[in-house]
Amino acid sequence: MNALVECAMNVSEGRDHAVIRSIQLEIESQPETRVLDVSSDTDHNRTVITFVSTPDRIVASTLEAIRKTIELVSLVSHRGVHPRIGAADVIPFVPLQGLTLADCAQLAVSLGNQVWKRLSVPVYFYGAAAFLPARRELSAIRRGGFEMLRETVSVDPTRRPDVGLCSLHATAGACAIGARGPLIAFNVELVDGDLQIARQVARKIREGEGGLQGVRALGFFLESRGRSQVSTNLLDYRKTSLKTLFRRIASEARALGALHFQSEVVGLVPLRALDRQIAEEILLPGFGPHQLLESRILEVLGKPLEQDL
Repeated sequence: MNALVECAMNVSEGRDHAVIRSIQLEIESQPETRVLDVSSDTDHNRTVITFVSTPDRIVASTLEAIRKTIELVSLVSHRGVHPRIGAADVIPFVPLQGLTLADCAQLAVSLGNQVWKRLSVPVYFYGAAAFLPARRELSAIRRGGFEMLRETVSVDPTRRPDVGLCSLHATAGACAIGARGPLIAFNVELVDGDLQIARQVARKIREGEGGLQGVRALGFFLESRGRSQVSTNLLDYRKTSLKTLFRRIASEARALGALHFQSEVVGLVPLRALDRQIAEEILLPGFGPHQLLESRILEVLGKPLEQDL
């Protein structure tokens, strides 16, 4: 079995297509590394670039992706609804085949040390790579975003980075680097729902406040679409399915006087979590193999995964 690692790199740029394309080309130029998906959003001003490589190459390839990102993206002028602490904001490693979550955590730590040593960007480790239990949750690291972290990192011991000095890079901020299992980024737009309704729905459905298991959620207003959005991360689709999550969002929204409009997934979804029937039930338009992780791996690498996700 050939070992394979996924990286779903979150970049704080979703509007400048030339910048996004330059980062993508940098990743594609790396040996044994292939891009599977690029998903951008103008309101979030954020792009998720999903790529795969071997364990021997993933750290070096991701380091070059981060290097290119901090050359082109500055948080000084960045504005978007999504919370962020860095230009190369969140970098998770996901074991796809032939290695464990613990292996990916070791790769994450190796990358983090090189990001600080070579690029002078401080690093926080999260998920399975977290040094501190409180930092297993990504939300604990990026609370208050770049602006608050910039002010508190030197004076609040709980905000100090795991690697690097207690000050942020002037334009690139910091990186959150971690390891996790397959995650589904799933969003639902609301009709006749303002920002406060989206935030109330998010509170009701997220696990930390008694909602659904493995669900992290925030509420946003999307100015370009004139609608609010319930934005979620589904950490384990086996514990909470996309249908269960969608139905709960729709129910909570109706109770507050809003209706669901349509859904979207950001990045790729495991095959067992989504099919055409599920896509119709959750109002996900344009469903096709391009949204499925296993299908894209087969298309790009020319061979299927040998284990289920």
